[in-house]
Amino acid sequence: MLENISFLDIFDAGRVLLGAISAEVVFMERAAEHREHFLRRVMVSSLGILGFILLCIPMYWFRSNCVGRGIAALITAAWWMTTGIVSMCCIYYCYQVTVCNLMFQCILGIALENLVTLVLQYLVCKICFPSLQTEHTVLYVFITVLFYAAFDTMAYFLLVRKSVRGQVVVEEDWRTFLIYLTVYVFITGMGDVTSLIFHWSKNDGGMFGGIEMFTQSAVPYFCIAVNVIVNLVIVLLQNMTYRILSLQQEKKLIQILQKEKEQQYLFSKENVDLINQKCHDLKRQIRALQMVHGEEREQLFKETEEAVQFYDAHVKTSNDVLDTILTEKNFVCTRQGIRFSCNIHAEKMDMIDVIDFYTMISNGLDNAIECVSKYEDDEKKVINVAVLERGSMLHIFIDNYFDGKLELRNGFPVTSKDDKGYHGYGVKSMQMIAKKYGGDIRISVQNHTFSLQIMLPVE
Repeated sequence: MLENISFLDIFDAGRVLLGAISAEVVFMERAAEHREHFLRRVMVSSLGILGFILLCIPMYWFRSNCVGRGIAALITAAWWMTTGIVSMCCIYYCYQVTVCNLMFQCILGIALENLVTLVLQYLVCKICFPSLQTEHTVLYVFITVLFYAAFDTMAYFLLVRKSVRGQVVVEEDWRTFLIYLTVYVFITGMGDVTSLIFHWSKNDGGMFGGIEMFTQSAVPYFCIAVNVIVNLVIVLLQNMTYRILSLQQEKKLIQILQKEKEQQYLFSKENVDLINQKCHDLKRQIRALQMVHGEEREQLFKETEEAVQFYDAHVKTSNDVLDTILTEKNFVCTRQGIRFSCNIHAEKMDMIDVIDFYTMISNGLDNAIECVSKYEDDEKKVINVAVLERGSMLHIFIDNYFDGKLELRNGFPVTSKDDKGYHGYGVKSMQMIAKKYGGDIRISVQNHTFSLQIMLPVE
């Protein structure tokens, strides 16, 4: 059985399967979580991969000895299509991913593997260095590994590194499944057709009766170029689709967070009003009881009034929404030993929607409180809020102490292990709301002060 089967045939089967899996892992690693017992699953998958690669031996033997050339071409096409399906099964077995999300990411990996095959097998081995595979096999194996590593590394830095971690929601329905299945069959079929035409040309068209046009080099080279372009376009389109889906998912999450802020505002307003009413009632009762004589009793009443004063932290401005936010956050700061100061000199705040105004300032203050609360030194637990009118613009400043390192990317703070206070959707939600009113936000760090500035036109 092994007489007509070379090491290169077996290596080629393993090269395509392992190349597809490695490329799929590059795209899947940031898109999905590992399944439980991940390393064990990887080992089981490795055994399955080895077994499938060894199946190429009877496939090559059967194709060479038992069927005609036309049927042999169909068997080869079916084998390579099955190879892609096996790679998807391995990824599905190891990662927590839905079927359509699996196909979405794996099509990227398979298209990338096709690009490597086209460059390595045809341009390098068949055209530039025809004797590389047969006369310098070890060098060919080394170059193959180098090519796959280089392409996977480029894909990671160009397409994956800045992508959002987590699974992008792709609709799970038959229509989506059939679209991705069609794309997979198309790119796999393109590779088979290119291989077939190239072999026709190199064998003087003998496979199908000596058709002369296949003996011309322009035709196979044209097919290779078209296949490269098709796979490259698929990679770019899939990546662009991924980014669009990420933005849509991010927008939905921001809308959910904003809805939660709306509910939080209503709840906070009710609580603040209730606390203020109770404090007022308690103060009246204490004043009435102070008419009773006795030093000890007066001392007791004094301590009680000071305790009640903690809850009488009501901040009064000319805007009810701002009163609710600042009072609520003042309670939080008092409990955590944070010095909280306000400077409000603005009147034209009613032009902003209640929930939008609450969401912007509340998100900014939540981030500031989260940042300074990690400091043990009370001198560093400082937050300042200022709302000012300057000409036709309303400026909202939220400043807090910050002694870490902050990296800004596209104007947004980048989350790090040491600084998880300034991250993600809160800042993006603030910018989205500001732009809704024709404004914007700015973030800066200077002299150990983190500054968030929200600018909104008021005319």
